[in-house]
Amino acid sequence: MKNLLAVFALTFASFTLQAQPQSDPPDRLLKVVAAMPVLHDGRVMPLDSFARLHLMQFSGKRTIQDQSALEWMMDLLLAPEKTRAQPLFLINNHEVLEAMGVPVTETISGEGKPSTRRFSFNHLLPGMQQLETLARQADQMDPADRGPVETEMIRLFTNVYTYRTLGLAFAYLRPFPALHIEDMPLKEALGLDPREEDFAYFDLRPLADQIYGRLPQLQTPEALEDLSDAEMTFVLSMHEFWRRNLRMPFQVLPAAPHGEPVWLAPFDALYQDQRDTELSAAAARLAAFGRAWRAGDWDAAERAYREVNEFVQGRMRHVRDVGLAMSEARFNRADFFGKAKSLYFIGFLLAFAALITGKSQFRLLAWLPIGVATLWHIIGLSWRVYLTARPPVTNLYGTFLFVGLVCLLLAFLIEAFQKNGLGLFAGSFIALTFLFLADRFAVEGDTLGKVVAVLASNFWLSTHVIAVTTGYAGVWIAGVFGHIWLVMKLMNRPEDKLRPVMSALDGLLGFGLTFAFLGTMLGGVWADQSWGRFWGWDPKENGALLIVLWSAVIYHARIAGMIREVGTAAMAVLGCVMVMLAWLGINLLGVGLHSYGFTNKMAVGFYTYVAAELIFLGVTVGFLMIRERAERTVPDKTGRAEAETAEGAESEERSGEGRSGEEPMGLQILSGLLTLFGAMGVFAFFSLYIFSSSASLSAALTRLGISPFLLAGSMLVVFSAALAAGIGLHKKTAWGWSLALFTMLFNLFMKVLSVAKMGIELTRLPREVFEITYGEPGSFLLQKGVNALISLIVVVYLLRKPIRERFGIDDQSFTKRLLVISGLAFSLPVFFTMLHLIG
Repeated sequence: MKNLLAVFALTFASFTLQAQPQSDPPDRLLKVVAAMPVLHDGRVMPLDSFARLHLMQFSGKRTIQDQSALEWMMDLLLAPEKTRAQPLFLINNHEVLEAMGVPVTETISGEGKPSTRRFSFNHLLPGMQQLETLARQADQMDPADRGPVETEMIRLFTNVYTYRTLGLAFAYLRPFPALHIEDMPLKEALGLDPREEDFAYFDLRPLADQIYGRLPQLQTPEALEDLSDAEMTFVLSMHEFWRRNLRMPFQVLPAAPHGEPVWLAPFDALYQDQRDTELSAAAARLAAFGRAWRAGDWDAAERAYREVNEFVQGRMRHVRDVGLAMSEARFNRADFFGKAKSLYFIGFLLAFAALITGKSQFRLLAWLPIGVATLWHIIGLSWRVYLTARPPVTNLYGTFLFVGLVCLLLAFLIEAFQKNGLGLFAGSFIALTFLFLADRFAVEGDTLGKVVAVLASNFWLSTHVIAVTTGYAGVWIAGVFGHIWLVMKLMNRPEDKLRPVMSALDGLLGFGLTFAFLGTMLGGVWADQSWGRFWGWDPKENGALLIVLWSAVIYHARIAGMIREVGTAAMAVLGCVMVMLAWLGINLLGVGLHSYGFTNKMAVGFYTYVAAELIFLGVTVGFLMIRERAERTVPDKTGRAEAETAEGAESEERSGEGRSGEEPMGLQILSGLLTLFGAMGVFAFFSLYIFSSSASLSAALTRLGISPFLLAGSMLVVFSAALAAGIGLHKKTAWGWSLALFTMLFNLFMKVLSVAKMGIELTRLPREVFEITYGEPGSFLLQKGVNALISLIVVVYLLRKPIRERFGIDDQSFTKRLLVISGLAFSLPVFFTMLHLIG
């Protein structure tokens, strides 16, 4: 934080200038400039990656106001005044704004409602001096004593400071108020336009040499004796500008043709070492590129940049990262994992439809999107390996990509043998969720960055990490099949349907145990070679051992007769918890040799996941135990079965009588409303996502804080279910009743979650911020409460015995249906909410 006030004062003057109006740069130029090599955090990366990292660091988003990260970065570098009003800086704690003395909301041009989380530079500027003081004080505190507010102050100040220094990278090309010349004799001596008063350093430097020679040689007072007051002021202003603009962070030109490269910012390269004529010429061409870009002369800008790029590529041809800059820019543009997510979601819905309907057409159709998504997944992961020249598991982001792919390939193997759709269902679900989790960790930093030193060591470490994460995949997908088995058992599926699931679980668990054990042993070999000891009880080592021991315990307990199918499935589910504990939970400790994946934001998600798994096991295993105990209390099972058969026949007879009569007015109204609601919703869905521009729509939804993917998923689920429910009620079918109940329960749980979110927001946000964002709390609660009450009334109406019997829902099947319907209606809102929190 040294010399920050000087930089702020210089930058403030730079940001007050207005750039010349210009049209948007063409795509061909953006594609070329995207590959500009930039040195950042020890890695040479393309400008596109540099821009994405900083935009994500500042705002937590990948685009801003319909601009890509690259377009935004070019504005920041060459015309920073255009970025001052953009909602750029993410602030998670409003106490920071209150401490700075600035409003906690900001009205953004073009936005539908005031911003409460992202703020512009203009909005923060009045409190910048106070922020610097508070950040300095927080920086001097012991890290263990810092609270969330102090941590947020340091983060915000770092982001603002980085933003301002990047805006100075090409300041020498812009007219600058600090280089203000009013003296007419001096203007005449320098040959300047007498009508201008503010000039660019780049234009003045050659002319200034006529007065004082080379600026770095100006060291003694004697050199200033022959200068007039105006000339002396001019010389000192030029020298001060030169001193303050050295060593800016945008390092794009290499100064060393051999050996360890030394990268320089444009201003440093232009004026630091005149002996390197090639470097000076390249710096001059880069200045010409900047001038042409600001003027909107795209052809001149492209010509100038290509000459600069030829210099960089020729001088640094021995540096691998420089040669890969274009390839990495293409990788960013391709967005393989984003495309794969969309196809995985479609495949997941088709596989789910295959399981529900039992039709093989859906299962065969699901292979197409899932197969294409897998191809994108493999290409993206392989490209990452090529770019990093490392195994695909060098950071947490990479592990989610790799483990998700391994789980998917294992699921394909299961599907190839069983051909029942379960493999496609489980594989697409895991791959989809892991890609979302990978996106969550992408915001933590450079996903292609240099690996931690211990990970760049040798062959044994690479094989160890790959084997251990493959073990994670095996145990994890075994746990997913454990979930499936428990749910199917609750639904009283026949034994011939349950047996393939348990068989897959056994095989996958054995696969996971084998690779987890192998990976742990290979890690010991690496540790023995690197540190002279095979085992050191490091927390990460203990986590890997925990997976091995837990998987072995399941097999031993099964062989010894201590557990049966229910126990095996339940322990496999807990195996997922063990994997997550070894994978992420250990990192929360922040200690040990393997704590490189630590992140504070991980804790809430991890604990929420563990709680959700424990609740799932409590409910499913509890119901199964209760049902098993109830079955054992009946002495005469044969008599009970006959009684149930007679009762079912009687119920069917009553149901047939009810269904043959006229439908109650309530059912007719509900059927019509659901059909109308579903039809309008499906029409809106296709209108938005087919007939609208997907790019502009996604950007608009993102500005509103809505994930386009989640909106599409929730719209498709709710509106399709409502439409089918309305039709099913009209036709008096059992599935129509089930879908109607699901729709109303889903809406009820969504409103309950909305009220819970309101409570959290009320504690997090100041009241005036809450009212601007959500409205008056009482009105919000009344609106959601009335909606929930209506849904509850309809649910109670549908659950009445005379109503459900009209659809052939007898007492025996009612419990199963209610369990499945309520489970889906509750889990889907929670699933969407968790994905929203992750994203």
